[in-house]
Amino acid sequence: MYTWQRWGEQPILPNPGRGRFDGVAWRDPYLMLGADARFYAFICTRLANGTADAGGAIAYLSSDQLETWTGEPQILLASQEFYQLEVPQVFWRVSGSTKRLYLLFSARLADCAAARYQSQPPSQCLTGTYYCVSEPVPLANTALPPLPEPARLLAANRYAGKLLAPETTAEPLFFGFYWGNATGEFANGLAEPQRCQFGDDGRLQWV
Repeated sequence: MYTWQRWGEQPILPNPGRGRFDGVAWRDPYLMLGADARFYAFICTRLANGTADAGGAIAYLSSDQLETWTGEPQILLASQEFYQLEVPQVFWRVSGSTKRLYLLFSARLADCAAARYQSQPPSQCLTGTYYCVSEPVPLANTALPPLPEPARLLAANRYAGKLLAPETTAEPLFFGFYWGNATGEFANGLAEPQRCQFGDDGRLQWV
């Protein structure tokens, strides 16, 4: 992990340009090995027809060898609640005979759309790490199920939050960066880890 060599001269996952997406936002890829033994790359982007305060999206592509990625980007979530969904993490969580798909993402207070402010309390419209979760699906399911909104705030003032081994750990550790310090200035320091637990209804919360 000390010496890296660039693969080829062109991007492996190039920005698709303006069309379905806005042609600008295309960043923060997160890779996951799917239940179908294919690799999935989840990418922060924005829809071309998004409103001024919404339209943030997570797109994805798949590959069987990490070098060639198939077809047109698909959409995991197109949000009517957030301007952008940054630094995503996607994983499956098994519970008994079913499993749920989770998406973690980060957003600032200013990224919350007017629709979210109207439907959610102020405590759910803050800078921090949010999550969406699917309904339970059979273990044999390999397709990515819908992620119904509204998203839930997992950790206020924690940005780029990730869970460590959430697929297999009973109470995985949550890591993130402080967004602001006591005076409201950008902090960007790594916060202390915090254990999280999964409720029977799929909800995530700090222990």
